[in-house]
Amino acid sequence: MAKKSIPSPSEVSKLVKKVMISRRAVETLRELCEIILSELKRENREYVITTKRLKSIVRNIRNITIKAKTKRSAKIMLREKCPICDEFIFDTFATNLAGKKIRLGYKCKKCGFKTTSRAIMPMKYTFIWKSK
Repeated sequence: MAKKSIPSPSEVSKLVKKVMISRRAVETLRELCEIILSELKRENREYVITTKRLKSIVRNIRNITIKAKTKRSAKIMLREKCPICDEFIFDTFATNLAGKKIRLGYKCKKCGFKTTSRAIMPMKYTFIWKSK
């Protein structure tokens, strides 16, 4: 069995910036992971990276905006952390005609992610390079 090695976050970050500058946008996390993995394999054939680790590295790059398309859930879900930036998210409320507060959804104050109570599960991430 071949020995696997993990690239440093700075190495991955440089490759992501290079790829995003040339492509401007990548439609899915899986696609971005495949592109980065093929670039990493050019440097070292033993390099591996998971989508979870790649997303955590990408969210720390300032020039990349991550957008999430969410899917509806059969039940209302409670969520504590943002699926994009992993910060705490806050409930958004409205007042109905009876004067009671009802939860409309969630909003992240760091990245601006907004969703309803039912559409909370991220289905697809889109990565967009924003030039300075």
